[in-house]
Amino acid sequence: NTTRYLLPNCYNNTPSAMALRRTLVALADANAAAAATKSQSPLSEVIASTPLVGGSGKNRTVILGTGWGGFNLALGLKKTLPPDQQLRVVSPSNHFVFTPLLPSTAVGTLEFRCIQEPIRKALGPNGNFVQAKASAIDPESKTILCESTYDEEKFAIKYNKLVVAVGVKTNTFGIDSIKEGDGVYFLKHLYHARNIRNNIIDSFEKAAIPGTSDEERRRLLSFVVVGGGPTSCEFVAELHDFVTSDVKRLFADLLPYVKVTLVEAGPALLAPFEVNLQHYTRKLFKKRNIDVRLGCSVTGVEEYDGDGFRFKAKRAALSDGTKLPFGTMVWSAGLAPVNFTNDVEGVLPRAPNGRIITDEYLRVKGHEGSIWAIGDAA
Repeated sequence: NTTRYLLPNCYNNTPSAMALRRTLVALADANAAAAATKSQSPLSEVIASTPLVGGSGKNRTVILGTGWGGFNLALGLKKTLPPDQQLRVVSPSNHFVFTPLLPSTAVGTLEFRCIQEPIRKALGPNGNFVQAKASAIDPESKTILCESTYDEEKFAIKYNKLVVAVGVKTNTFGIDSIKEGDGVYFLKHLYHARNIRNNIIDSFEKAAIPGTSDEERRRLLSFVVVGGGPTSCEFVAELHDFVTSDVKRLFADLLPYVKVTLVEAGPALLAPFEVNLQHYTRKLFKKRNIDVRLGCSVTGVEEYDGDGFRFKAKRAALSDGTKLPFGTMVWSAGLAPVNFTNDVEGVLPRAPNGRIITDEYLRVKGHEGSIWAIGDAA
């Protein structure tokens, strides 16, 4: 059409006009192909080559996560979801954890089954659960790219409405030496608490072996808790109760070697709470001989060889230049976005702290009516 207006004489049957028409058609086809290639993103190509499970998802609501937000939403939809609607929950964890009681399970005050609830119990007849990690999302095709937690097999799920409730993870503030395992543990999931409990028992058993030096016993039974928030303070209190009750009865000769240290980078414990509660907690910990170090942070963890040590040893390097040997470190110093939230940058809007931006109705900006974000992910 453009040629018709610009070059009206090119539509005659002269050889030059016919050649011009062939050139214009070829250019138009090339431009169309280039535009199609440009519009198809690498993610779209991956999704297109990934097996699709569950059909079109026309009447499906998908919830990512089984934490406080995801579990309660699934529970609320159990009896209110219309018969013609589907609910699918996708999460690497098949249960909900009552996190305020997590520190109690780490020292044996409560059993793990007391604070967990299977997600399938929260699903109605139209509900379904898939144990997998969501790795990417394509809002245009309303497709989620998932990866099985068992064999890393990838598959795609379609949705009509999506609720992102993936939560957050432990923040290590970019310190490379803070890695979970070998005495360093996080406290956010049930398996974290289970690993802490096992390490505490192992530390006492190692210290009880004949021939273990006094210095190594002090290191094995040194517990360092990083962070001054509710989880850290609750764990310290539970650990103190464990030491003064079970340890006193089962390992009486090792009680003098036990030391608990709480390290907080800020000026106060329980910073978001009232000042009276902060002072009460500090006073209580002092009464219980818990070493509280405020205005001090852990800058790294290093291995070292002690004189006559029989077991691998680690110590924490503090910002004030001191070294703090430990047998168990519980790191609960902050929160950071999970990998999924980081990976959707450029797809979903994110705030400077890395969380997904929503309006007052928890609708994701730019995707109102199709995508919501709730909980710590928003």
